[in-house]
Amino acid sequence: MANHKSSLKRIRANATKRLRNRYQAKTTRT
Repeated sequence: MANHKSSLKRIRANATKRLRNRYQAKTTRT
């Protein structure tokens, strides 16, 4: 696991983005 502040911030941002994407994919129907 990388311990750089920038990488940690990026990991957290990616996690939140992925959760939001999963939620939208589940709710939206095209």
